[in-house]
Amino acid sequence: MAAENEITIAAPPERVFAVLSDPERYVDWVVGTRDTHGVDEEWPAEGAKLAYEVGAGPATFRDYTEVVASEPPHRLVLRARMRPIGDTEVELLLERHADGTLVRMREEQVSGIGAALETPVSDVALAARNAIALRRLRSLVEGSP
Repeated sequence: MAAENEITIAAPPERVFAVLSDPERYVDWVVGTRDTHGVDEEWPAEGAKLAYEVGAGPATFRDYTEVVASEPPHRLVLRARMRPIGDTEVELLLERHADGTLVRMREEQVSGIGAALETPVSDVALAARNAIALRRLRSLVEGSP
């Protein structure tokens, strides 16, 4: 099971991928991320990591996201560690579209308690969170020069 979302952004794939590639913008579109604490210079190359803080209220955790695959400007796969919940894999596919770029986002819990407890209800909640993330991404891309 996985959460799947899509959105059309009025910009070419290169511009969308540029925002996805900017570690300074990560907290602006990834829901729940509060701050970044370091990034490998190679970001978003395969194996590069971005350290961050995630949480709500006083419950925060420091962890990292690693690039699993990077095929600019059409595909980015990230593996986000969210201890104690587990790892999630996020695939972002960017397809040139008449109105700009169709962005497809697929997220799946791949390890830990999150994967063990994954249900259709948890996928719906994840899809709702990711819909917000994609709207934020669209605002960032369409608002940038």
